Amino acid sequence: MARDISTGPDPKNVVDVFTSEQPGGSRPVLIYVPGGPGNRHLDVPGNEVFYDNVMLWAVKNGMVGVLMQRRPGNAWDDPAKDVARVVRWVDQNVAGYKGDPARVFLWAQSAGNVPTGTYVGHPELYGPKGVGLKGVIFMSPATFNILPATPPRAGPNPPCGPQTGAAPAPAPAAGAGRASQPDAATQLARSNLSGLVSSKVPFLITTAELDPPSIIAFAETLKDQLCKAGHCPAYLVFKDHSHISEVMSPNTADDSVTGPILKWIKSVK
Repeated sequence: MARDISTGPDPKNVVDVFTSEQPGGSRPVLIYVPGGPGNRHLDVPGNEVFYDNVMLWAVKNGMVGVLMQRRPGNAWDDPAKDVARVVRWVDQNVAGYKGDPARVFLWAQSAGNVPTGTYVGHPELYGPKGVGLKGVIFMSPATFNILPATPPRAGPNPPCGPQTGAAPAPAPAAGAGRASQPDAATQLARSNLSGLVSSKVPFLITTAELDPPSIIAFAETLKDQLCKAGHCPAYLVFKDHSHISEVMSPNTADDSVTGPILKWIKSVK
């Protein structure tokens, strides 16, 4: 395990890398983009480090794990540029950790899907070798910009605050006491939908049975838009799981989430 490896100019542009002590290289790579505020690890009871569990599961199943820090940023695409930095760092460096840069998967959960969707949906953010990903997992995605498509109103997002990079609400009237938001034309120009539907990367979209209605509504809308364009993703619903339990279950005896995810990763050629 190697902690706090720099991937960019900001002190928060860092990753933790998990790899096996066993001999042998060219292992698939799993980049994890956390939800919530984007911290790589959160302390939980029992002195375990939350999100390390995903990386430990990856290593036990023959992969190299890369756990990235996510920043809110100032510009709408700053968080996506951080994802781009990590993808390029993996391409250039992961072989030194026994990973295969030609077989890199990205798994985002909740708010981590916002910069992930922006990165994958905007080819201008890619490096010289292209998107750099073999497959993308959108787990319980918080709403991000896929205009002109909009999900039905289905209640609030989970309690992790506004999602940086999501399509913002229309600007309020003058005197409403809030900063003005981008106008409709700007929001449409920033949409991720065109890049997502034209991508050649396989997608897996998942939700938890007990996810907030807004999460489920957006996931279904995203799936429908991709299918309409002929890029239908794999789609899974994790029975009896919540927005939190689905990401706490990796590296435990409960493989109801990780089993299907691992099967999908292995199916991508």
